[in-house]
Amino acid sequence: MPPNEKARDRRTLALLATSAAAFAMLQTLVSPVLSAIQQQLGTTHETVSWVLIAYLLAAAVATPVLGKIGDLVAKDRALRIALSTLALGCLVAALAPNVTVLLVGRVLQGCGGAVFPLSFGIVRDEFPPNRVPTAIGVLSGVLGLGGGIGLGMAYATLTSLVVQAVPATQTGTVSGMNANIRTIGGAVGTALVTAIVTADPQATGSPKESGFVAGVLTLALMATAATMLCQLVPASRQGRLPRPKARCAFRRT
Repeated sequence: MPPNEKARDRRTLALLATSAAAFAMLQTLVSPVLSAIQQQLGTTHETVSWVLIAYLLAAAVATPVLGKIGDLVAKDRALRIALSTLALGCLVAALAPNVTVLLVGRVLQGCGGAVFPLSFGIVRDEFPPNRVPTAIGVLSGVLGLGGGIGLGMAYATLTSLVVQAVPATQTGTVSGMNANIRTIGGAVGTALVTAIVTADPQATGSPKESGFVAGVLTLALMATAATMLCQLVPASRQGRLPRPKARCAFRRT
């Protein structure tokens, strides 16, 4: 590969990783301060949990939609739409005077979830085949920094399998559905664990230690079940798909 193309690939990957990092950090930055948000906005445990759930549900809806738009029109344009909506959501959330406005901001932020499938699609279109798994691993590693190293490793492996096993014209759609299912699972899991932890509160209103123990055990059982299901995933057949033509503004000349 010529040096100028290598430099262009590095710049493209850096831009995509920065975009993905903006979304990834919003997944976990809010969780530790939910109690502070509850106190400052004068809301309940159940309501404040929607600050996280609304974000995940919005991502579940927007991710496959924008992924499909990226496949049909242009991935770079769809990426700009996702990032613009994400930025607007951050502004609304930062200026929110109450929990209702904050939830609106979080929904807008959740629409930024499409940055991952769109970034994977751009990598598939623009990078040489031998560099696609590495680039996908880097982008998934960004998610790992936002949500945990183990999550990043699992997501990198699954996403690489999905991206290389489908036609290039369906990369955005299929990887979007992959992220969609993960997001729906995150929303459902968050609601379930929140219900378990807060089911039997103390007299002060705070959850009991037994509630946290039950929540952790529930997550452990779910993780074990997911690991067992992964053993049923068939191996992809490499090299069966033709090299796609670029369909975005990163096209080489």
